[in-house]
Amino acid sequence: VTRRDRGLEASDWTMGAKQLSEADQETLTVINQVFSAFSVCGSAIIITSYVLFPSLRKFSYKLVLFLSLSDLFNQGSSFFGNPT
Repeated sequence: VTRRDRGLEASDWTMGAKQLSEADQETLTVINQVFSAFSVCGSAIIITSYVLFPSLRKFSYKLVLFLSLSDLFNQGSSFFGNPT
């Protein structure tokens, strides 16, 4: 039995950004920025350790490096946006 079978529409069980108060949207923005900053710091540590320690320059760690670079750019751009 799905929600639609029970007579519920999508608007009955989801909450869009327009339904949140401005204070709630501001709270979500601050939470997004805090966790984006943590993610950027973690990615920066991984990238720095790859550059500083040549013994880490193996194929497996290179994959981690590229993942960290993509996360750095993703969360860096997410830091400046409103998640709603």
